[in-house]
Amino acid sequence: LLSSYVQSHFILFFVVCLVRRRPPRSTQRSSSAASDVYRRRVAGRFGKFIEQLRVFTSSAEKGLAGSTVISFPDDELGDIGNKIAESYKELDLQKRKATIEREKLLQHVHSSDEGLCFFSSDRTAEFYNGLFIQYLNVIIDGAQGNPELIFSSPLLKELNDFLSSGKKYFETQLSKQGKTFALRENIFEDKGFE
Repeated sequence: LLSSYVQSHFILFFVVCLVRRRPPRSTQRSSSAASDVYRRRVAGRFGKFIEQLRVFTSSAEKGLAGSTVISFPDDELGDIGNKIAESYKELDLQKRKATIEREKLLQHVHSSDEGLCFFSSDRTAEFYNGLFIQYLNVIIDGAQGNPELIFSSPLLKELNDFLSSGKKYFETQLSKQGKTFALRENIFEDKGFE
C-alpha cells in the first residue's frame, strides 16, 4: 500500500514538474551569466591590483618605497605591478647615487684652486665657488659677486661670442691689474656651460 502511494505521488510530482518546468535558458542568457561571473573575477583581480599600487605609490610619496613590502597578485597584473615597483626602486637608487656624486662634485668645486661657475642654458648661474667671485671682481669692476655680469662685460665679449658658435670648448687669456687669467668655457649636452 505504501509503495503504490509513493508511486502515485512520484508520478504526480513528475507530471507537475513537466507542466511547471521552466523553459531552458537561452544561449544568450547563459553566456550573459558566464560573462557576469568572469567580469566580477576580473574586476576583483583588477581592484586588488589597484589597491596594491595605491599602497605602493603612497609609500613612495613618503620616501618609504624601498622599505615597503608589497605583495601584488600572482597573475599578469601582479607581474606588471612588480615590474613597476622594481623600476621605481631602481630609479630611486640611481637618484640617490646621483645626489651623492653631485655632493662630491660640489665639495671638489669648493676646494678647487680654480674659479669655477656652472651656468644653465638660459645663462643663470647655478653654482660657483669663492675663487670665481674673487677673480670676477678683479676682471669686472663693480661686479659685486654677480656672476651673470660676464654676459654684459665688453672684456668678455669673446666668451659670449663663443656661446653661439656651436663649438664645445673655448680657451683664452685675459690680463687685468697685472694678473693673467686663463679663461676656459665648456658647453655641456644640455646647453649648460662652465
